[in-house]
Amino acid sequence: MLKPSQIRLSDADREEYGGPEWLDLDPTAFTARRVSVLSAWERECGVKVIDLVTGELDVRAMETLRVMAWYARKLAGLDTAWSTFDPHILEAQMRHPELPEAADVDPPAQSSPESSTDEVSTTG
Repeated sequence: MLKPSQIRLSDADREEYGGPEWLDLDPTAFTARRVSVLSAWERECGVKVIDLVTGELDVRAMETLRVMAWYARKLAGLDTAWSTFDPHILEAQMRHPELPEAADVDPPAQSSPESSTDEVSTTG
């Protein structure tokens, strides 16, 4: 299942295609679109929304990253034709806002043998 994500195209791509620094790709945002709109998008790029949302696409494939960025642009109201959308996709960044940043997570507490709570009683 696709998790809500944000995609950042390279500086050069943002200059070429326009749009905000970070694009939201929230699977629930597709529900606000009419079927005629979604069908038109699917015909244009050749990828079904349901395949994207359910995780049927290999997110490690460059073409899938391109699809994700293109759909995020569409959801943001940015109209770029699929045939002309050719970003430097390996320079793009992706993040998942609902997940804590690595720097914000405290490492697990380390227990030492001296601080063990398993004490053995030697009295009666």
